[in-house]
Amino acid sequence: MFPRDAPHSLVIWLPDYAVTAVAHYAPDFWAWRSGVFEFETSEAERSADLEQFTGDRPWSVLTNLTPEARLLRRRQLESLLDDYRNLPDDPRVTRERANILSDLGNVCATSQDHSQAIAYYQRALELYRQVGDRGGEATTHNNIGLVYSALWEKRKALAYYEQALLLQRQVGDRGGEATTLNNIGLVYSALGDKRQALAYYEQALELTWQVGNPGGEAATLNNIGGVYFALGEKRKALDYYEQALPLRRQVGDRGGEATTLNNIGMVYFALGKKREALAYFEQALELTRQVGDREGEARTLTNIGGVHSDLGEKGKALAYFEQALPLRRQVGDRWGESITRFNIGMVYEALGDLAKAEEQLAIVVALDEAVGHPDLANDRAALERIQAKRKAGSGKR
Repeated sequence: MFPRDAPHSLVIWLPDYAVTAVAHYAPDFWAWRSGVFEFETSEAERSADLEQFTGDRPWSVLTNLTPEARLLRRRQLESLLDDYRNLPDDPRVTRERANILSDLGNVCATSQDHSQAIAYYQRALELYRQVGDRGGEATTHNNIGLVYSALWEKRKALAYYEQALLLQRQVGDRGGEATTLNNIGLVYSALGDKRQALAYYEQALELTWQVGNPGGEAATLNNIGGVYFALGEKRKALDYYEQALPLRRQVGDRGGEATTLNNIGMVYFALGKKREALAYFEQALELTRQVGDREGEARTLTNIGGVHSDLGEKGKALAYFEQALPLRRQVGDRWGESITRFNIGMVYEALGDLAKAEEQLAIVVALDEAVGHPDLANDRAALERIQAKRKAGSGKR
């Protein structure tokens, strides 16, 4: 059929990653090819590919890609890395190889492949040090910190951020400094030191204004809102979130937009406006699924479940929590898993199934102990309360 419809010879040039993709998605392609030939990549082509696929790309760009697009990007970068593998180790080539490894780390990190991300970053870090690239070294320290923070190893994350901050100040990278100050603030916030977190965020916000970075400004405003929410100043938190939201949309940061929508929903929930909260959570859920953010999806599902539970719709709440739980486990979010399991336990208690409630709360306490969760004492008290109720119930029988 094909030669009759198009009686001309066709030559199709494909890089290695595309050959693999064709074999996977269109296996019948090979039925009508008459020859396959391999060519060495020229230096000019390698340089063009390097410029296209690596560089200073914010995580939001990668987070906003679909999972399929991130997988394709990873294959592109792996193919490009192969092209550089056998080149002589002069400083230019070493730096370019480090850039590829760093971008591979970014792709893996935003795909929640944390262990592989750290492996790529560590290789990149070694190469940046070899060529004396302190800017690249600082960025990589910061990125490793982000991965450890996602794994809830906050103290380890803080150590990497502090190394990044020192290097960024040495080279005068104010934009990078703002990012790292923000990340340090997030660690202190997670560790419960909200005032210390706020001090770092305010330093970061000033720098984002100085360098004209609306994406960084949005992230910082969002984080400041989070501190005020935790301090009980809900209206002030809402004001900061509502400043962040249009900036998220302006820069096309759909993942960040989902986070801010989620946070606005939390404020409305805390103010007793549950239907408004649900509307914001549902917008956030759609965005997290569009960008393949499983961690954000799990958080949003948990929040939606919380609204339904508070509305007395326990069965519906349980369904949302049970959708969230495997996602928490897939991405290794033990902190978030503790929160979701606690909510499941509370639903089972409300439904009168104290055995299942106790089972969930026992896991919650173990997770809290493992990650140093600040709610450990409260969660242990909840477990003891449920155990006492079970004991009292069995005694009556």
